[in-house]
Parts: sequence; structure tokens; C-alpha cells
Amino acid sequence: MEIITKICPSCESVFNCQQTPDGPCWCSQFIISDEKLKYLEEKYNRCICPDCLQKVSEK
Repeated sequence: MEIITKICPSCESVFNCQQTPDGPCWCSQFIISDEKLKYLEEKYNRCICPDCLQKVSEK
């Protein structure tokens, strides 16, 4: 499994992306509505960290 270190465009914290050909990344465990997913895609050009994704999923 390749772990890619990224910087969150929302809060600038460092986090790891763990998407692999054999399975999804940690972010797939979040349930995000289509509306919120569209918002994220429009606002950020890359992945956000677990904490920020958690906050969006709870709104």
C-alpha cells in the first residue's frame, strides 16, 4: 500500500492518503451527500483531511 502525504487545503494540516488499487482510502468511510460532495469539489482542488471531512459530513 502506498501512503501519500498531503496538506489539507482547508486547514493546512498534514495527513495521509491511503488509496490503493486493492481498496479505498479512509475517506470512503464518510457518508457525504451529493450536495456536500459537489460543494467540496467546487471549493477544493484536492483532498481534505479527516478532521475537515468529518466537519463537512456533520453539517
